[in-house]
Amino acid sequence: MNRIYFILIFIFSLAINQDCETGFIPINEQCYFEQDINILDTFIENSNGSINMILDINNNGIIEPLELCDQGWENGRIVLFDCYPIIINGNYNWLDVSGEIPNNITDWEYIEVFIMSYNDLSGLIPDSICELDLDFSDNSIFDLNGNALCPPYPTCIETYINNQDTMFSDCELNVCYNLGISDFISYELNGDNLVNPYDDLNGTGYLGINLFNNGPACPYYPGIRIQSNTEGVSFYGGTGTDILEFETWWYAIESQGVYGLNIPFEISPFIPEGTPITFTAEAVTLHCEEDCSESDDPYCNMCPITDPITLTLTVGSSFTNALGDANFDGQIDVLDVIELVSYVLNIGDYYSWDLVFLMTDLNFDYNLNIQDIILLVNIILDS
Repeated sequence: MNRIYFILIFIFSLAINQDCETGFIPINEQCYFEQDINILDTFIENSNGSINMILDINNNGIIEPLELCDQGWENGRIVLFDCYPIIINGNYNWLDVSGEIPNNITDWEYIEVFIMSYNDLSGLIPDSICELDLDFSDNSIFDLNGNALCPPYPTCIETYINNQDTMFSDCELNVCYNLGISDFISYELNGDNLVNPYDDLNGTGYLGINLFNNGPACPYYPGIRIQSNTEGVSFYGGTGTDILEFETWWYAIESQGVYGLNIPFEISPFIPEGTPITFTAEAVTLHCEEDCSESDDPYCNMCPITDPITLTLTVGSSFTNALGDANFDGQIDVLDVIELVSYVLNIGDYYSWDLVFLMTDLNFDYNLNIQDIILLVNIILDS
């Protein structure tokens, strides 16, 4: 009797399978592409039991492929996969999908919406994700914000990966790996534009610097460290451990962000004229170390991988730049006017505290406008 029963079950299942085209499998009397279902299974397996059981619609104690997040299907192919937290009675219910994104994610060749923000995804994102036909810049279509995914990120999504909590993850690098210094200049305010010791009273020397972020958003206190190789050089402000070092941090910096900073410094009168002074600037983050594997600091994160840059001044010689030098070429001319006019006309496209802004706000009113353009033209005419 049992044998006949199993034969009938086999014949029945075969009949159902015959209703689906090759590559498709029947589930709940519908046909679904098997590889699409397999990727859903992989997400469930990678999560290792972490998924919020609020998704267990049939209450059988198991998250089944078609229960995982919000899905949309057309002709048996998945076109929408949205794992954004579910809001019930005004409360967010985190879905807690975890683990790695499957390497065969490109099998979702018809996917139109892929949203997995605010879950617990970790590990590396497969480069093959770039093969998906998605507008990665539109976070209503593609969003991985609020996970713990590790850099480096595929180039197609690096700008759009947003915040990833990698501080306590197993990532080899943190998300601040691509901070760097893009510009490093010097100038004097209210002086003769010569590198003089502080008792000369001919103005105040400044170092101007731009910190850039070509990687994803960096939330771990990005900063700048400047060091001098010469005794008798000191900096104002900052949190350096001695007078030969300057350090400062910001709370965070967005992807493609730029922060500018002007740093005053002094030179001892005991440093002879003609002495070269080399300043070294590098991008850092708070608590960063070259190797966190043996660190006792629970907040340790890997330092950015960009190279430091240097600037050398000679006591008694001219500074490399002057206020109004908008393109940092060491001269003030019509090219700087063009740069400033472009800046003023496109102010929304610039970061308001980058070095160009700081070097061309000639009336120090924290705005760039026609008044600064007039002042710059007057500087050129007077010279």
